[in-house]
Amino acid sequence: MATNYHTIKDADRIFIDLFKLNKEDNIPITDNKIKVEIDRKFFTNFQSEELDVAFMPIAPILQNLSEKNMDIFYKAITPNLIYSLEQAEKLGAIEEVVFFGYPYNLQDKSKNLPIIRRGITATPVWSNFREDPKNETFLIDAGVFPGSNGSPVFIFNQGSYPSGVNINVGIRVVFLGMIKISMQNSGNNQFIGLGEVIKANVILEFIKSKLNIT
Repeated sequence: MATNYHTIKDADRIFIDLFKLNKEDNIPITDNKIKVEIDRKFFTNFQSEELDVAFMPIAPILQNLSEKNMDIFYKAITPNLIYSLEQAEKLGAIEEVVFFGYPYNLQDKSKNLPIIRRGITATPVWSNFREDPKNETFLIDAGVFPGSNGSPVFIFNQGSYPSGVNINVGIRVVFLGMIKISMQNSGNNQFIGLGEVIKANVILEFIKSKLNIT
């Protein structure tokens, strides 16, 4: 479970909402939400102010709930959804993206679901917006507003999509990273719909380093 460091650094109490699992259909029971409180100290060994990333292993939470006969629905972002640097270089300068979040604390009230938004990459994924080799980011133009920080960002194509000079047919899902900040106009501090995204490979390498995974 990952989020931005700045979203939890001053938190006294941290809560997450989880859905129970419908075992027969392997889908969430969206009208049966469980609120779980997490001790801030569990993030202590898994955070970086420099990268603005914080995470904690979710397995202990799932195990604890399972022992109470509560099976939880979840989907993991696995390494195979992350492009290698070589694959990322073949992406177009403009790619369609989607992300999930709670802009201005909005959500689907009836099903307790996040808001899905879509847009395009505003700077190439294979470039680096900040010119910091240890903290690579890029921008998306996707209506990013406060409440979106920590949201996962994906390429999601259905039907056909370009790959270099070729056109592929099918479905493509690529985890690109996590929204870091909603960009503002330096003149009047108005939000301009752009979001800065921490690259997926940066998050993955940070998690691997903290868990001693080679």
